[in-house]
Amino acid sequence: MPPPVPETGQDRRRNAWFLGGLVAAGALLRLFRLGVPSLWTDELFTADRYRESLWTVVRQSDPFPPLYYVLGKLWSQVAGLSEAALRFPSVVYSALGIVAIYFLAAELFDRRTARLASALLVFSPYSINYAQEAKMFSLFWLLGTVSFFFLCRYLRTGERRELWGYALAAICSIYTFYMGFVVLVVENLIFFALARRGRRGWGLAQLGILLAYLPWAVRLMQATARRGDAMGWISAPDSALAFLLKMAATITGNWREPPRPAELALYAILLAAGWAGAVLFRKPREDAWTRGDTLATLALVVPPILFLGVDRVAHHVLVVRYVGFAHIPLIILLARAIARLAPPLRALAAGLLIAGWSIFYLAPYYRDGLKIERQDWKGLVQRIEAQAAPDSATVSDDFFTRLARYYVPGIQPVEELENFRGGSIFRIFKGPLYVPVGWDSPRPHVPEASLTLPGGTYRLAAWTNQSQKLSCAVYERER
Repeated sequence: MPPPVPETGQDRRRNAWFLGGLVAAGALLRLFRLGVPSLWTDELFTADRYRESLWTVVRQSDPFPPLYYVLGKLWSQVAGLSEAALRFPSVVYSALGIVAIYFLAAELFDRRTARLASALLVFSPYSINYAQEAKMFSLFWLLGTVSFFFLCRYLRTGERRELWGYALAAICSIYTFYMGFVVLVVENLIFFALARRGRRGWGLAQLGILLAYLPWAVRLMQATARRGDAMGWISAPDSALAFLLKMAATITGNWREPPRPAELALYAILLAAGWAGAVLFRKPREDAWTRGDTLATLALVVPPILFLGVDRVAHHVLVVRYVGFAHIPLIILLARAIARLAPPLRALAAGLLIAGWSIFYLAPYYRDGLKIERQDWKGLVQRIEAQAAPDSATVSDDFFTRLARYYVPGIQPVEELENFRGGSIFRIFKGPLYVPVGWDSPRPHVPEASLTLPGGTYRLAAWTNQSQKLSCAVYERER
């Protein structure tokens, strides 16, 4: 990678204003209707975790590393636990990601590509969805982008300060999400494939990263031995091709319909044109492929391949959001392809891409609340409470109760049942609450017409099916 062209003071001011405007626009898109959709299961776990003390949050490994939750716990002590407050840190991380992708793209290619990449990320439906979710993904993608930036800088300059920046970002990344190790593997493959110097320093940095993670690795092994496999819920996909098509469709904004071949073909053609350096591009053919193209392409292609290998050999891990970092190099490569076009075509291509995302994905996302994970716990609880009589009973396991108490504060068990419905400990509650039915199954099961419990016989009073993954019932005592 050649060194970036030096900026004049006027260029720096112009770029700063441009980037500031993009960050402001990205923040507004990510703040719009932030607290309207109901929290879904994983977000309710986040809220439940924030009820613990800070020390408990630091020590927990249930089931993700602590950095995101420690920062979120500190924020919740100031802002509370409303839907908007829980999600706001992700908005901040996602907005900072617009700045990070600018500097990464500028380091890989040039400032024109950087401006286009940051503009595309502002309107990325995938980025906006996870910016409005109280989970660690926006922070993880920000840290992954920063670590790649310092990797690229170190490859170009060999300076120790770049290596320190890389190591710090990498440590924070793996303390945010276990998939940070996948990014770490990709970065090592890139370094040893391209580096001509600095290998000793790089090796020492990797050793330091692993030693820094050792305390949490011990906690993780203890928790795994005590609680079992935290990822046992992940099932195998129909095929590797089906997963890759779903991944490609999802990270480009289409997560509500089956992948459209024509839509995916358009992205593939744009990427291929960017890689090939066709006759419409202003730069000469010998400049069609650069080290930046190699780095961005490896960052896009290698993580899914690694995931497919792990899924086949060791453990099922194929969840699209776990490989979601791939949308960062994808956006950079799309920006690179557009940047190589002649100015009229460049503006047309960028405008059509942003308009397509806005019309076909962002408009229904905001209008209908079409999040990737959509579970209306809030509406479910309100509907059940409106239908149930005051002396109704709820039978619920500990898992369900932990989540439900966000929308039903103060629920207290009055009796425990052993070996009810599959051997779990269930509890009976007073008041109009609910029974989980067909939890997380493709099709909800029809609940029993009546339940015989120690306190008497209860008949089915209400059954709601707010989504395919959330189906609950309430029972009332027979008189």
